[in-house]
Amino acid sequence: MNEEKKTDYHQFCEQWTKELMENPAVQEYCKTYQKYSMDSFCKAYANIKASGLKWGEMYQRLNEQKQNEWIDLAFEHLSIIQQKNFLMHNVFGGPSN
Repeated sequence: MNEEKKTDYHQFCEQWTKELMENPAVQEYCKTYQKYSMDSFCKAYANIKASGLKWGEMYQRLNEQKQNEWIDLAFEHLSIIQQKNFLMHNVFGGPSN
């Protein structure tokens, strides 16, 4: 990947942490806590947000693959059931109607 096009997640973390620290709603919410608790909260939130940005697509693909795995298994088993029904009714005479 081109060096210019690489996303700087560390820079995002710093930017989001700064935005949170300066946000009046966050300051109001955290006023009953120690300053270091607010700092830790803002840094942790920014890191989690950056991780989501960095790895979100990968986890989405993994989730889709897992969903498709179950769909493929269900289709395979449905095919087996249909084959058994076909054999029961057409080859072995099956239950008479």
